[in-house]
Order: sequence, then structure tokens, then C-alpha cells
Amino acid sequence: MKMLPATSLMLFVCLTVSPVFAGVYFEGTTRTTDGTVQEKSVIYLNADRLRVENQETKGASVPDIIIFRQDKKVMWVIHSKEGTYTEITNKDLEEMKSKMDESMKMMQEQMKNMPPEQRKMMEEMMAKQMPKGMMTQEEKTTFKKAASGVKFRSWNCDKYEGFKGSEKSAEVLTILPSQAGFNMKDFMVMRDFAEFFSPLAVDANEFVMMGTEEDVNKGGFQGMPVKYVNMSNGKITDTFELEKIESRTNPASLFELPADLKKKEIW
Repeated sequence: MKMLPATSLMLFVCLTVSPVFAGVYFEGTTRTTDGTVQEKSVIYLNADRLRVENQETKGASVPDIIIFRQDKKVMWVIHSKEGTYTEITNKDLEEMKSKMDESMKMMQEQMKNMPPEQRKMMEEMMAKQMPKGMMTQEEKTTFKKAASGVKFRSWNCDKYEGFKGSEKSAEVLTILPSQAGFNMKDFMVMRDFAEFFSPLAVDANEFVMMGTEEDVNKGGFQGMPVKYVNMSNGKITDTFELEKIESRTNPASLFELPADLKKKEIW
């Protein structure tokens, strides 16, 4: 990272004091329809960096920490239990998309001669294996505002309904950042994160959830989801709820790669 010109005193301070920045801290939980906790997430935001901590609750092998650095144009995916991390750049994502498209073409070619039922099973299996929002052939979710002034916890929310084609796929309650004591600039790193993933993600609203008025004009939603209900075939599959959001001084060390991890290559 390039350093701006500074006096010797400023350089000394930067080298000897761990810098801190006013940032955003929030917690959220995703539950299945029977109330089972599927995932608990803690997110830290500073001006140009983001950290997500996931608690593994369903036995799946998922990274427990993700760090995104807009200033470095890089993301670190950390598996603390394994003591490993993977570094991902935008170029890596472009290569991933190329490989995914190639594999998808091969699979579609193989499925051409399958009976309809078997082909549908294969398509559903492929969809489950791909991270949400990253299926390049998946139909984009279009949101429509359904209501205003819907009460959730202490907030008066706007309600949006999401559709894939004619099928309802989501219900979302949103608030404006100002209702939580913030402004849109405090969350811009989430937009940067979505842009970073643009080679893979067909639907940024599903991938990093923070909508603007401009997004509404493109079939998205405005504001920050405090409740997000996912649906499939007319039934609820899981529900995310925002449980805490506050202004907090996030130490710069939270957004640095721990020194004791072993690098694991993508390929």
C-alpha cells in the first residue's frame, strides 16, 4: 500500500501505535423453520475493509473468518481449525468463472439426453452445490415493495417481496441506515465487496445485502435488511434476523491476516 507524504512524527505514530477507526459492528442469526440456528454471524466494517466471523453450527465445512480489503483488492478466506487461509483476487474470481462456465457447459451437454426427471434432479443437485447468488445460470431475484411501516423490533420497516419469474422467493424487511444512526457511506465497503465478486455473483442484492434508491429502479430493494426470509416452492427455508447494530471502534488488527496461518492455494 502506498503511503502519503507525512512528517517524521506522524510516521513514528503510525509505526508504534495500533490504529483504530470508528466503524460498524453488527450481529445476525439465520434459523431454519423449526428454529434451529443455522448460522450466527458477526460483521465488522471500517471505511475500506470488512470482516465476517461465522460460527459453524450445521457441521458444514465453511470458513469461519472472511476478511476483505478494498485497499488491497484482496479477500482472505480463513479456516482457523485447519490453521489455513486462501488469498483470492479479482483475477482469481475471473478464472473461477471461466472454469465454472466450462464445467457447466460440459454438464449441460451430458444432461441433454437424460430423461426430464433425471435432468431436473441433476440441476437441483448442481444448484445446491453452488454458493447462493453465484449460479451464473440462476434467475435474478426481482423485488417489489409490498408495504411500509411494518414493525420489527424497535424499527418501522419497508417490506419487499422477491420473485424469481412468477415464483415468490423472498420477503425482506429493511430500514434506512439513518434509522440506526448511520449513513450510506458507512456501508459502502459492502457495495465494494459485491463489486469485487461481480465476476461470479449474478445477484449482488442476495450476496451483499445493502440497497440504494437506484437499486429499487433496477428491481432491488432500498435499505439494510433487518429480516430476510428465503423461500422455495412456496415454503420458507430459512430466516435471517439482525440482532444488534452499533457504532464501534474496530481495531485495525481485525482486518490483518494472522501471521501463524499456512497459505492454501485455490487450485
